[in-house]
Amino acid sequence: MGKFTQQELDEANKTLSTPEDCLKWAFDNLHPKLAKASSFGAEDAAIIDMMFKINSDSRLFTLETGRLPKETFDAIEQVEQRYNTKIEKLYPDPNEVEKMIEEKGLNCFYDSIENRKLCCGIRKVHPMNKMLATLDGWITGLRNDQNQNRSGASMLEIDEMHGNIVKVNPLVNWTFDETWDYVKSNNCPYNKLLDQGYPSIGCEPCTRPIKIGEDIRAGRWWWENDTNKECGIENRKLCCGIRKVHPMNKMLATLDGWITGLRNDQNQNRSGASMLEIDEMHGNIVKVNPLVNWTFDETWDYVKSNNCPYNKLLDQGYPSIGCEPCTRPIKIGEDIRAGRWWWENDTNKECGLHMNHDN
Repeated sequence: MGKFTQQELDEANKTLSTPEDCLKWAFDNLHPKLAKASSFGAEDAAIIDMMFKINSDSRLFTLETGRLPKETFDAIEQVEQRYNTKIEKLYPDPNEVEKMIEEKGLNCFYDSIENRKLCCGIRKVHPMNKMLATLDGWITGLRNDQNQNRSGASMLEIDEMHGNIVKVNPLVNWTFDETWDYVKSNNCPYNKLLDQGYPSIGCEPCTRPIKIGEDIRAGRWWWENDTNKECGIENRKLCCGIRKVHPMNKMLATLDGWITGLRNDQNQNRSGASMLEIDEMHGNIVKVNPLVNWTFDETWDYVKSNNCPYNKLLDQGYPSIGCEPCTRPIKIGEDIRAGRWWWENDTNKECGLHMNHDN
């Protein structure tokens, strides 16, 4: 249970006008169980400088994924020296990393979005979740202009995906130019990749400089479409997580196995499954997929020939059925799951129940 409700934070937000106001509120109400996640980009550099001007005991942590560029390590050293602090380094579980590399390859993230999010999950999301479970609040460099997944945020928010702790976004209303102006005018230490055209910095193989006119985050996972460019810590899956994944996880924790309707032809995220699998994301129970080798037509033939009761939306062109606002009938020739979250690209059409990078 978090220390604050969203209603209380909404009232606090009304009193905040600057990033410093936001940080002062966070230190007054959440310190010492408050920390800043950092990759030492422009946003991080500005916020870190503000933090230490307000509180010399500020806490910083970084995700040492094992794939960081040299410039990030240089920035870590410079920040520690400038602010006389020690940055907490979070490492992935070596067993998870080894298993992923053995099964999928060192650079498997280039092969599919599923693999990329698996890698981000192991190297970033899992260590991050462990850290956030120890905090009452965390400070981000999130700005509303970064991309469509990050628009509409407030300075103070309840982070429902991380135990209802407070998510502190001091730069949410700033632009990149405002942030960069602060960094330069205050001579803040920063990741020197920024000088090489990298406005958004992550792991070395997944980050490239952007071209003139490109979106700020175009250099992150550049082989993917922009609507999907998150590592798993933000976006649409929040709603699916709260309404579907969390209740499902509680039920699965009581079972030795669960039976799914998963089929390999549904989309590329679901291909390659077997009838019986170990579900590593749900306590190593057995995941039973009896229809994994059937097509939709074979399934539908069985239903009709055996007069099985079924959801009548199937008769209206809905071969895949979920929540009402997130489901539409498909058109002739469209993929079976084209009607689920139709505003997203097909490789992203999962709620998190069948993809082991999402939970």
